[in-house]
Amino acid sequence: MKLNFKEIAKEIALSRISKTKNIMLSYEDFKYVSLSDAYLIQAKVINFLQREVVGWKLGGVNLKTRSMFNVNELYWGPIFDKCILNDSSELMMNCGEVEVAFKFNNDIENLIKKITPEDLSDYVQSVALSIEYPYSIFSNVKEIGVSALISDCCGSGQCLLGKEIPFDQFSEDVNIIVNIDTVDVEMCSTDILIDGLYQTVCDFINKSLEFGLELKSGQWVFTGGLSECRPYKVNSFVRIECNILPGISFGVV
Repeated sequence: MKLNFKEIAKEIALSRISKTKNIMLSYEDFKYVSLSDAYLIQAKVINFLQREVVGWKLGGVNLKTRSMFNVNELYWGPIFDKCILNDSSELMMNCGEVEVAFKFNNDIENLIKKITPEDLSDYVQSVALSIEYPYSIFSNVKEIGVSALISDCCGSGQCLLGKEIPFDQFSEDVNIIVNIDTVDVEMCSTDILIDGLYQTVCDFINKSLEFGLELKSGQWVFTGGLSECRPYKVNSFVRIECNILPGISFGVV
């Protein structure tokens, strides 16, 4: 029997509350769910969960994820309260990707028209390095498709945040080294973002007007993976170094 949007949202919310993978929803449930429909389901999931949205995570910002989910534009999902962390000991997940995060200021709540990168300083307070740890209730979300991913809050999990700096001290040409146990395992940069870092943030802000998203002061937007989404093994020491932003260092427990 085909489920309606409310039933799909309830299944996703219950799976997230119980922290169990959902085995009831399948490709057939999302076969005719458009991207617009998926955002309606996502909104219902947020409503079911009754949790404060403290940030947003973006996907589909690089060639890999666009190819993986067969999309040609970015997509997004909420980050919930208590899921943005400054202390690595609070992490419940071990597989993450390095990103740059932007924090909105008060003026974002007065947004009435689309913006360009030149306008970002009016709406962004600060910037920080981060590691975003995705979580999906679907073990096979790639096969089910992007509508399932969006419905499931874009795989919202946890985010480890580095020290923030004021936006006016930031430059978008970010270069990063991922070092594990004193070995450099990856070098990455914002060049991987198809439309560039600033335009990616603008695209999301402009989409918020189109989709009626309520962006708020103090919310963070995590702009999409710059590194591989890799598991960090227990007892390893991770150091993320950046040419502009304060780095992140922690032991994995």
